[in-house]
Amino acid sequence: MASLIEGYEYDIFISYRQKDNKGDRWVSEFVIALKDELESTFKEEISVYFDINPSNGLLGSHDVDASLKDKLKCLVFIPIISRTYCDPKSFAWEHEFKAFVEQASKDQFGLKIKLPNGNVANRVLPVRIHDLDNDDVKQFESILGGVLRGVEFIYTEPGVNKPLTANDDKEKNLNKNIYGIQINKTANALKEIISGMRLEPSKSYSDQNTVFTTQERPITPERSIIVLPFENMSPDPDQEYFSDGLTEEIITDLSHIHDLLVISRNSAMTFKGTKKKTKEIAKGDFGNDLNL
Repeated sequence: MASLIEGYEYDIFISYRQKDNKGDRWVSEFVIALKDELESTFKEEISVYFDINPSNGLLGSHDVDASLKDKLKCLVFIPIISRTYCDPKSFAWEHEFKAFVEQASKDQFGLKIKLPNGNVANRVLPVRIHDLDNDDVKQFESILGGVLRGVEFIYTEPGVNKPLTANDDKEKNLNKNIYGIQINKTANALKEIISGMRLEPSKSYSDQNTVFTTQERPITPERSIIVLPFENMSPDPDQEYFSDGLTEEIITDLSHIHDLLVISRNSAMTFKGTKKKTKEIAKGDFGNDLNL
């Protein structure tokens, strides 16, 4: 089945580590739920590539061949970001994620797309199933050349960090996410990105076919910012997630601004409850002084 846009093999490519699909088959269940949601989101049939091989990703024990490169010719790339995905030794990381970023950066659209509402989105739409170590976030962002955003499918409570499922209790989940709602958010995000790509290529956003890593990007103090965590000033500690949610929403909105480097949520949240002054934070380990 061909893509909605001529010259592409698939509309959506889903990349994951096989170990994250063992046990409860989370990735397989996600794909099934997403395909069902896409049917009620798009008028046309959407082509989705999902490798169910028992190996660790496409052709896990072989060199990448023309077949894989063709399959990576997709409109949107969805990496299932787990605690083990951001690993240079992972086939999915090296030959799917990194390969797509390089390939998409050079095609007619580029890696970033102007959406119908005027915002800008990346053709990499991460689906996160675990809270990540800061080093993994930085590693992902260094390849993507931007902030790690996407849709979270994370269930957390004290001592628990696992993928969200349809059977999880919303009230016990500190993230307050509902599986069905997150599936809907994923489908809606895909519709926006693909709608942007179906506009004339000249109206799409391009980075002049250049992808900068975090280290290579020409950052200046005027073009970098960190959103410090909001404080819950209400007497009810259960309202904490409102202040955290506001922080994340602002980070997400700012990330749409071209040429503005927004420090990731994970890095920003390390300053929650800090007594440091803004000048101290601005001189932190972000590559350059921030404009605070």
